[in-house]
Amino acid sequence: MSYNLKSPMIGLNSEYQNNKLSFKFSPTFLQMAGENLEFNANLNFEDEVFGNIKFNYESENSGGNANLNIDIKDDKIINYNTVGNLENLYEKITWEGEGNQDSGSFELVSKFQNEIVGNILYKYDDNKYDLNFDTEEVKIIGKLEKENEMYNFDLNFQLNNGNEFDISSKIKFIDNKIDYFSLDLITNIPIKFTGLDIISNNKYKILYENNYLDSTFNYYEINSGEEKHILSSSLSGDLSYNNTDLNLSIEPIEEIGDSFIKGNLNHNNDYLKISGNLKEYDDLYYLDIEGDFSAWENIDLQGSAGTENTDKEEIINLDKMFSYKDNEIKSKFNINSMGEEMFSYNLNINYEIDNFEHIIPSNYVQAKDNEFFQLPNFSSYNDIETPYLIAGGIVGLGMFLSTSVPDRTYAQAQSRDAARFANIGQIGTALSIYHYDRGIYPESDGIIEVSEIQDYLIPRYMDSLPNDPLDGKNYYYISLNSDGEENKGYALIAELESNDGNISANSIDEVYNMIKGVNYDSKNLKEILQDFGNYYLMVK
Repeated sequence: MSYNLKSPMIGLNSEYQNNKLSFKFSPTFLQMAGENLEFNANLNFEDEVFGNIKFNYESENSGGNANLNIDIKDDKIINYNTVGNLENLYEKITWEGEGNQDSGSFELVSKFQNEIVGNILYKYDDNKYDLNFDTEEVKIIGKLEKENEMYNFDLNFQLNNGNEFDISSKIKFIDNKIDYFSLDLITNIPIKFTGLDIISNNKYKILYENNYLDSTFNYYEINSGEEKHILSSSLSGDLSYNNTDLNLSIEPIEEIGDSFIKGNLNHNNDYLKISGNLKEYDDLYYLDIEGDFSAWENIDLQGSAGTENTDKEEIINLDKMFSYKDNEIKSKFNINSMGEEMFSYNLNINYEIDNFEHIIPSNYVQAKDNEFFQLPNFSSYNDIETPYLIAGGIVGLGMFLSTSVPDRTYAQAQSRDAARFANIGQIGTALSIYHYDRGIYPESDGIIEVSEIQDYLIPRYMDSLPNDPLDGKNYYYISLNSDGEENKGYALIAELESNDGNISANSIDEVYNMIKGVNYDSKNLKEILQDFGNYYLMVK
């Protein structure tokens, strides 16, 4: 196999011959905007991979740069190094890293107006990994270490609102299966009341070993240094294949009230039984479900729930059936309450496996409570060893057919919003090239429609301005100042149909009132744009 692909227009030159790959990409359209990018790869795939990968980026506009170099030998990364510096007038990100496949380090620092607002430090060496992540909002310290077949994991989260999480875990795999797992999780969450300063303290413990699960959860409240136990729960039992026996218990401390939840789940030789009780002060409720349960083959469950204060009194009765046999899937689910039907669902799907033809017949019949669909004939497709693989797809199709067609309005709105993001980015690229030529951005008297700056951009920087996907909607533009210098920045604005934007307002005039007079490189503007909302602003 060999090929040669060249495109001088976009700066692409790639060739593959005799197991050797040469790839070079240096887009000319970025060079026109003062952004130089080069990507080179020379790799040899004979027997074992070796070669070199290089990436280089330099910006004549901002002075930013980024470099990455990777050396590969004998299918391994024997050396890599990276360094970078990206900035604008108020933000700066720098990083550096080096190492190989077995050890290395990476550090990134983010600054805003010359103050450090974020830091990431990652190191690894001989199956030991350390992560430190520190920003104004959250601090994370993590460690991962492998000892023989056991992975040890420790993680600490500290949020700026006082919330703290400590996680410690161990996990061991044998033959790609979990043989041992343990987890300890402690959370401390401050709760503010008038005159009170309470910490909600939660402690989780999970241990899985030799197919046995033992897990507990305890909830405490800490007030003025005094710890009070509020709630205790546990889930434990055997998780052996086709022989599961789990017990659930949730109990508040006695002084809070005589209430509890207790339950049992037993699955033995394809027979399932679920039973439980809930007590709330003087009222006692029960749940009983049992029947055949063989996943993807046969499910036949009956059950009821009700009160059990003196004698059992049924409130709800349920009947669930699922079967997969002889190229037919049947499913039903009925719930009755006090003798009246609350919910009823029936589904039948017939199919055969033969010749693997993707021809869907037109014999689909829909009734009020039943759906039927005859699938293509697939039954001689020899590569299928088990019908279970098909059953999942069949059931998914059945679920689709048994419900109404999903509302497309939301998906269409999301698609239009995606087009708006792309259009704003396209206009922004043209403005960046204009700024590179002129040193300023187009001037505006307040907030204006984007069409009013088309004479600045067309035809030199773009052929035409993109329009909003909906008639009657427009994109907006406002020039921004910086420390008294006019037209040193701008904001492009699009009104969205979702809340995926970065500012919330009732009108475009309200958006203008929020950002007018604010320097484009100020911290105030950055804080304004941290919101979620129905308007999207791209600021430069």
